[in-house]
Amino acid sequence: MYNKLSHHGPAIENEFLGLRIYFSSKCAIDVYNKTRTALELEEAAWYPTQKQQQEGWGADLYKAGNTVGCGGVRLWDGEKVVFLDPVRLRTARVRKEANISYMEMLSEGVPYKGDSVDILMRVTVFSGIRSAKVETFALSEKPVQFLTGLNYHPGTQTKEGKIIFVHGEYIPKM
Repeated sequence: MYNKLSHHGPAIENEFLGLRIYFSSKCAIDVYNKTRTALELEEAAWYPTQKQQQEGWGADLYKAGNTVGCGGVRLWDGEKVVFLDPVRLRTARVRKEANISYMEMLSEGVPYKGDSVDILMRVTVFSGIRSAKVETFALSEKPVQFLTGLNYHPGTQTKEGKIIFVHGEYIPKM
């Protein structure tokens, strides 16, 4: 996939941003930042030339590195972080519908607490707005604890509190 698209995994975009999920042990989400409203990834292949950037194209300015990335997912076993790796099988798909695009990555057979679980991650972007939705599902009867990454920069204000999940939606309690 990388040789054909210069992506490290499935990618989607709208006119404001591009996102990809690393198709590796990372399963991190990476961001393609845009400064103009346009679809660019097919031509820019995630890494626009200097000339394109001078013309106002976006770029891969976000560095996921060894982090979970912006909204990426790992598991928590009560003591340590569990990567979605190794797996029995990892598959991905990308879909475009009327006003949304989404990508899904299914990691099957992830070792977790002496057993294995299947984890589905879905990332959706909506036409006309600069936002995305990340959803993650454990496709098993067993309880699973997730963890995610948030970017923190000096000067950023934070609030701490518990998050309560109600039918897949979270309600922060401060």
